[in-house]
Amino acid sequence: MVDQSRLAALLAIKLTALMTDHGVSGAVPGAFGGGAVAVAGRTGWVLVDAPNAGLGAALEDLAGGVSGRGVTVQVDVDAAAAEALTDEDQRLVYRMTSECLRNIVKHAAARRARVTLHQDGALLVLEITDDGVGLSGDAAAAAAREGHLGLRLLADLARDHGATLRLASAPGQGTRWRLEVARP
Repeated sequence: MVDQSRLAALLAIKLTALMTDHGVSGAVPGAFGGGAVAVAGRTGWVLVDAPNAGLGAALEDLAGGVSGRGVTVQVDVDAAAAEALTDEDQRLVYRMTSECLRNIVKHAAARRARVTLHQDGALLVLEITDDGVGLSGDAAAAAAREGHLGLRLLADLARDHGATLRLASAPGQGTRWRLEVARP
């Protein structure tokens, strides 16, 4: 049986991220009663029945998609850290996780990855690690010159949000992304 509240939470956070990415507007809160929201997009109206975002469930869903592609992903979300995030912060964490996991599948040749969200003092920290091939600074620079914009996209996304993104990687050592979001 499908957990309706989890499904609704997943839809809400994915839809919000898509709306942000594509500049879609037209949300109509309560258009269908209760907590339902109707959203106008390029392809028509979508009904979302979710008052809260459900970030932990959304990250688990992303991990499930990657696991289906041969990478085992462990997700560890501190509930208090997730609740401390604003809606905008949650969208940032979701988008960052989505892009990092996409890069792991496409480039890292990893078998395992881990996504953690936790508090570290005044910071909320998202860490994404893998056991893949890693990359050198020269390889990252070459990829940027060749038009691969993934690294730049992630850095710009963090910077535009006022967050800090750190990357640690070396050939044969895997990759570690660390996104730090200051708590208000």
